[in-house]
Amino acid sequence: EGGLPILKNRLFFFGAIDPSFRVTTLTAPPDFPLARLGDVDRKRRTISYAAKVTSQMGGNHRVDASFFGDPSHGGNGPQRTSAMLVGDTSSFSSLDFGGHQQVVRYSGVLTNSWLVDATLGRSLNKIGEQPSVNAWRITDRTVTPNIITGGIGTYEAGNRSLNKQYTIKSTNIFSGHQVKYGFEWNDAVYSQLNQ
Repeated sequence: EGGLPILKNRLFFFGAIDPSFRVTTLTAPPDFPLARLGDVDRKRRTISYAAKVTSQMGGNHRVDASFFGDPSHGGNGPQRTSAMLVGDTSSFSSLDFGGHQQVVRYSGVLTNSWLVDATLGRSLNKIGEQPSVNAWRITDRTVTPNIITGGIGTYEAGNRSLNKQYTIKSTNIFSGHQVKYGFEWNDAVYSQLNQ
């Protein structure tokens, strides 16, 4: 009990986690080679999460921190519906995708005439596909229906975007007048690797 009265009405927390699993059943058309497999499941998992912490440090200072994301994974299988049109499972692949976001905000009254707000934000999003085999995708258009062999063709081996945002705003009050000024910086880095 010794430390609780200090935190009472000063520290607040919220958290949530929501794992979800999605299964889509695919079947190759009757005259295609993979029809022999029957129903094939495409499985994907997402673990959505969120958390927020608020600290009220006296009547003049407050800090809020929020964290949320949805990292996801698709196991090796027919991630693309076109994978069921190939002669074997060489067009199966796995996926990793989703994002993580964080925001921290400070609001404070430094003096009776000076207010400050500062925010730090970070957002990371990515997607990457991994083919089950490293092979060229070939479509034979001399026959009907066309015969497709090989891997998945063009795919995103790694797509990653990271955005960082920094802001600080200040307000000064002079004889009933307000002067507001601040600074904002955005740093966005994006990379994409296609194979």
